[in-house]
Amino acid sequence: YRPFLFFWLWRRMEVWDKKQKRMVLEIQIPREVLKPIQAMENVFHGFWALYDAPNWKEKWFQGKFLLSFSCEIVSIGGDTHFFLRIPAALRNLFESSVYSQYPDAEIFEAEDYTKKIPLSIPNKEWEIWGTDYKQFQEDFYPIRTHKEFEEKSEAKAPVEEKKPEAK
Repeated sequence: YRPFLFFWLWRRMEVWDKKQKRMVLEIQIPREVLKPIQAMENVFHGFWALYDAPNWKEKWFQGKFLLSFSCEIVSIGGDTHFFLRIPAALRNLFESSVYSQYPDAEIFEAEDYTKKIPLSIPNKEWEIWGTDYKQFQEDFYPIRTHKEFEEKSEAKAPVEEKKPEAK
């Protein structure tokens, strides 16, 4: 009984997932951004609008599940690039969230940079290194959040832009 339900749901989800188109967007924000850190936090808050949990019928008969996205920071040839890997149907949601805080940003569809990586690594031109971390004890070092890095004036008015200092 349970294996049947598992494989039923797995197959329905697989069929629904194949129907979902995905895309990669590159975001170029101007170098001289004078916005507080809270502006980027607001961008990520805007991404929550994609939360649309399926109901019982959508899950078990259509195979619908919560769509995911990723925000990626990549170095290509020493240049830093910011990518969003998103469901294509939600492109406007992601773009409007970025433009709401960074109106001068440039957003465009980009080629998937992972397709340029050879399948056989390491080789003569490519090296690779990776690791996994496992926590063996409870945290004992405090972690600072972005709010601790803000100036007091930013904390009072997080949506205002900083003014460039006169030289």
